[in-house]
Amino acid sequence: MKSDFTVNEFAQVLSVSLPTIWKYIGRGDIAAYRVGRSVRIPHDELARIRESNRIEVTKNCDS
Repeated sequence: MKSDFTVNEFAQVLSVSLPTIWKYIGRGDIAAYRVGRSVRIPHDELARIRESNRIEVTKNCDS
């Protein structure tokens, strides 16, 4: 079983800044939980974020 992401790891995987991740956690856009003084983000959040931000590509055959 994989351990959940730290905020720093999650930011690195998504190639965004730490303040961006904290902003999304604060707004409730990213689910996170606290273990003592540490904040963790479940692995399921990565799949959910990737799916919700997926870009649909359609092939244009008008040429």
